[in-house]
Order: sequence, then C-alpha cells, then structure tokens
Amino acid sequence: MKLKPTIDMSKRRRPIAPPIGAPWSLFLDDERMPRDDDPNWVIVRNVDAAISEIKARGMPQRGSLDFDLGYGQKTGLDFAVWLVEWMKANGIDLWELMNFTVHSQHSSGRIELQRYLGDQLRAGS
Repeated sequence: MKLKPTIDMSKRRRPIAPPIGAPWSLFLDDERMPRDDDPNWVIVRNVDAAISEIKARGMPQRGSLDFDLGYGQKTGLDFAVWLVEWMKANGIDLWELMNFTVHSQHSSGRIELQRYLGDQLRAGS
C-alpha cells in the first residue's frame, strides 16, 4: 500500500505581522496556517496570545478561529466570549463579529462557536 505524503502546514512560511496601528487580521489556531498568504494575518496559537494582540492592536478587520486549541487549553469559544465582553466594554459594535469565521475541524465545537457568534450578532442588533 502506497501512502500519500501529508503536507505539514506548520512548515509553511509564516507571514511577517503588520506593524502596530496598521490594518490586521487575526488567525487563531494551535497548528494550522492561513490558507492564503495575506500579509495582514497575525497568527496566534492560543487564547492568551490572541487577547494580547487585540489589547495591543485593537479590533482586527477580520478573524478566523479554531475551536480546539490543544488538550487542556482554552478554546476558541473562550476567546469569543472574552472578545464580545471586550467589544462591549470598548464601545465596539457587535456587528464587527460579521468579519469572523470559524475554520475548526472539531464539528461540535465549530457549531457551538458559530452559534455563539450568531447569537451575539442577533443580540447586538
């Protein structure tokens, strides 16, 4: 049986993050890299790093979230809950959540995260 070679996404060249104050996008995933080579991606591997980037840079133009960030780690849902509270505290319209997608392969986690973001959008309208 011949095995197909796998692509190790962690070996892809990591884009250089845009400078503080420039438009940026948040990619939260413990393993994967964004599928596109958009230079505005800031890639973070855990919730604490995502929170630090938002505190330093402000609200991203868009975001792509994974649910499962490793065994025993906070999840993409934990980040989303923090983000919504941060947005409310900083007077940011919850409609900005429209620019966030969920790319998680964890099916039930993906649904839970999408449902939470959708509920917050409806509540904010």
